[in-house]
This record gives sequence, C-alpha cells and structure tokens, in this order.
Amino acid sequence: MFKRFRLMLGPQRTQALFFLLALTGLGSILLNVAAADDTAADWIPTVQNVLVGVFVVGAVIIIGSAMEPYDRGRWLGILAPAFGLVLLGTAFFPDQLVLLMGGAVGWVLAGMFLFRARGPMEYQQAIKAFRKNNYQEAVDTISSLIKQEPRTVSHYRLRAEFFRVWGKMDRARKDYKKIVDLSANDSLEKWVGYNGLAEVEIQMNLLDAARKSAKNALELAPDQWVIAFNLGMIEDRADNPQAALDYLDQAVANKIPEAHYRFLTHFYRARSYARLGDMPAAEDAARQVKAHGGGLNQWQMILQSDQADTLRDVLEVDINTAEALFNGAITVNDLLLETPLKASQ
Repeated sequence: MFKRFRLMLGPQRTQALFFLLALTGLGSILLNVAAADDTAADWIPTVQNVLVGVFVVGAVIIIGSAMEPYDRGRWLGILAPAFGLVLLGTAFFPDQLVLLMGGAVGWVLAGMFLFRARGPMEYQQAIKAFRKNNYQEAVDTISSLIKQEPRTVSHYRLRAEFFRVWGKMDRARKDYKKIVDLSANDSLEKWVGYNGLAEVEIQMNLLDAARKSAKNALELAPDQWVIAFNLGMIEDRADNPQAALDYLDQAVANKIPEAHYRFLTHFYRARSYARLGDMPAAEDAARQVKAHGGGLNQWQMILQSDQADTLRDVLEVDINTAEALFNGAITVNDLLLETPLKASQ
C-alpha cells in the first residue's frame, strides 16, 4: 500500500510530504521542550494547533495535486465540509468540539457513499462494447470523450489498451506517447505511459526503442517488477543474457505477484544461464520453472481468450518452450538451439 501511495505521488511530492511532516513535527517537539521550561507559555498549544493545521492543509494540497480532476473534486466535496466543522468547533465552539467532530466523521462516511468513485459513463459503454469484440465502437466512444477532455491521461490509457488488443499497434503507440507527454515528470502516469510504450514496441519487435522506453520507466519506478520483467524479456530477445539476468533478478527481488509471470521469468532465467554456459544455474532456474506449474495453467487459460491474439503473437513461442521444459520434453541444453530475435530499429 505504501509503495502504491508513493508511486501515485511521485518522488517530488513524496519528498515534499516528508519534509512537511518533519518540519511541523520537529516544531511541535521543540515547543514541547519549551513548554517544559516555561509553564506560563500558554501560547504554545495554540501554535502547535497551527502547525497541525499547516501539515493537514499542506498534505491535502500535495496529495490532491497528484489526483485526476474527478477524484480531486470528489475528495474535496467529502473532506472540505468535515474540515469546516472541525475548524468551526476549534475556533468558536470548543465545548461542542466532540459533537462537531462526530458530525464531521459522519459526513465523511456519508460523502464516500454519495460521491462514489466511478469512471465516466463512456467508460462503461466502451468496455461493454470491447467485451463483445466491438473494438471500433469501443475506440469511437473513448475518442469522443478525448475530444471533450483532451488532457485527461486515463482516456488515452484505456484507448491504447483497446488498440493493443485490436492489433492496431501504431495507434496504441501514439496514445502511450501522448500519455508520456501529458504526464508530470514525477507522476504515476509517466512511468505507466513509458512501460505501455515499451510493451507495444516489444510487440512490434522494435527492441531498441522498447529498451529505451522501459529504461525511462524503470528510472521513474525502480521497484516495479513489471518494468524489470519487460527489460529482461527485451534483453533475452536481443541475446544479451547477462543483462537479461540482471533485470529478471531485479523483477524477482521486487516480488512478482502473478504466478504466470513468475513461471515465464524463471524460464528466461534458465535460458540466459544456458547461453552463458552456467548449466548448474540453468538447472536451478529450470527447477523454479517446474515449481510454478500453476503459472503455466494460467497462461493456457489466458491464451484461449478471443482477445489474446496479439499476446499469442508475442509470447506463445516462449510459453510453448517453457511448457516443454516444464514437462521434461527438452532440457536446458536444448534452450541453446533457439535463434533469438534480433533487435530492429
């Protein structure tokens, strides 16, 4: 949860929030020390309350600036009246403060129900069409929304996903580039845009471009396993086994949650060790492949989907080879017989 929160804020906002907490907290501690030496300092609790207020307002501004416009308005509508009640009680009705704080909590709970998080109606319509394989209708629906809100990053991200499944890689690539252009340098959307761009470029076999995009994403979000996995796959296809291992080990260290990606990660590790001539390590990685058989079952289910055509084009050969290694039909020595895809411009 903390990692996701930090990624949502980005490094600059996270740093600002940390310094705000440190400064206001240190100020409050110093005032406590002063109060111990001067029992007549009745002004100290008032200043401490001001410091708390500064932190709360500053934190709201920092976190709010990282949100999408709809989410920012939603939380403003929920929290602003609650803060108003607390401030009203603190300033004018201290005897009724507990009652007003209870009212504030009650409004927050009611506001979360009244202002429920939701996507635009067009999202629901587009996803409904997408599930029926009506890709043109899904894309047209989101495109009309983009005309109304041309700077909303989430619209381009959804349309890019539609284009990818549809097989329109050039158009998906343009949308991911748009996400990168629109996103702040320290935002969650920035690395998501770069990572999506890298994945599309992998699908287009533009490995040099994919490597550059993925490295940009990893620089922004070094603890995201999916970026390291993509870089490992890129280097595997470019026949750079040591670089592939470095990235794949980083993905493993960042805790890959999905079993099917763990399965494929250890397969790439086995192939990289085999290419380096380290057969004991390759055998150990192959044992990890066999220990993640549930991931193979997940891949088989995923590839049966009508909407998995582009995924099959990219991964089916690797998954079939990993399955053969899992079943004992081939050994790690046989992994050297494959001809890797060469990088293209």
